[in-house]
Amino acid sequence: MHPKRPKKWLYKNYIFKTKERSWNIGTSNQRNNLILIPNSVKILNLKPYKAGINPYLNKEYYQNRPRIFVINDYRYTIYKIHKLRCYVCRELLLDNEKIELHHLIPKRKGGDYSYKNIVPVHKTCHEGITNAERRTQT
Repeated sequence: MHPKRPKKWLYKNYIFKTKERSWNIGTSNQRNNLILIPNSVKILNLKPYKAGINPYLNKEYYQNRPRIFVINDYRYTIYKIHKLRCYVCRELLLDNEKIELHHLIPKRKGGDYSYKNIVPVHKTCHEGITNAERRTQT
């Protein structure tokens, strides 16, 4: 994001120490606004596809594999934390479905973009949450 800034400026603004860790990546003006916590993410190892399986004849094999084309590292980290499962229905998140990120505490009520406050959900599950919240507000 800052290709022309010197390294010292980057460290000063984005890397800081806390009691738990010797270094954190986040915004330095708000120490609790972490961008990345590397040790909180589990490594996801996917098995390779079986040889000789036809995707047109064996659709179930391909549909049951957790597959996600990751747009960015932030989404990928959230998917890994929740083990590629929807927060609402606990079903696998697949690449052919619309996946949205849901704030557990809405931003208008003081929620933030931390890993604890954002969960992955299917688009249909997210619409159900939104509709339920609208019904309780009226």
